[in-house]
Amino acid sequence: MMMDKSNNNNKITNSSNSRSEYWKTLIEELKKYENIKVALREQQASRDNLQKQVNYLDKQKQVFLKYLESNLYNIYNK
Repeated sequence: MMMDKSNNNNKITNSSNSRSEYWKTLIEELKKYENIKVALREQQASRDNLQKQVNYLDKQKQVFLKYLESNLYNIYNK
């Protein structure tokens, strides 16, 4: 009978340790996900900034092409 109680106590202790380790591991994983979320937000902000630059450069290109077209038209029609 004493052995049974000892075995049960060991099982309970092992079970508690397992649960404790599980929660510690889960918390560490969640911290990693938070870091990932922060990195994603930073990358999205960087992407948005780059997209704004691309849009601006595209508008500049369109203006420049119209200017070239206009000047070429004037050169050939003189």
